Amino acid sequence: MAQPRDRHSGFIDPDQLAARERRPGITVRAARTEQLTLSHVTLQPNAVVPRHQHPEEQASIVLSGTLAMTIGPEMRLMMAGDSYLIPGGVEHGGRAGPEGASLVDVFTPARADYEYGASSGDRLGSQAAAADSDRT
Repeated sequence: MAQPRDRHSGFIDPDQLAARERRPGITVRAARTEQLTLSHVTLQPNAVVPRHQHPEEQASIVLSGTLAMTIGPEMRLMMAGDSYLIPGGVEHGGRAGPEGASLVDVFTPARADYEYGASSGDRLGSQAAAADSDRT
C-alpha cells in the first residue's frame, strides 16, 4: 500500500491547521490524504458562499449556526446536525445565518486548492492560489 506523500494521517487537531480566508468571512482549516480533503469551515454572520461548482464530490455537516444552502435549484435552511451531499459538477452556494455557522466539508477526490497543512507553513503554491480565488 502506497504511503501518502506530504499528507496528513492519523489524528487531526483543527486548531493546529493553517487557517485561510477563502472569501470575506469564510475561514477554512483543511487537511488531506491522497484521496480525500477534510475541511473545518467557519462562516461569519451573513457570510456568502457564492454559487460555484467543482469536480469533487462533497459531503458536509453543519456543526453550529444556520446556513441557507442551495444545491442545484433547491434551497434549504440547514441547522446544527443537518448534512448534505453534492455530486461533482453540481452548482451550489449558501449564506450563513445571523449567528454565523460552523461546518465540516469532506471532498473526494482530494482538492489540490485546499493544500493548507499545518499552521507552521502554508504549502499552497502560486498556481493553486490563483485557482483558489475562483473556487470555494
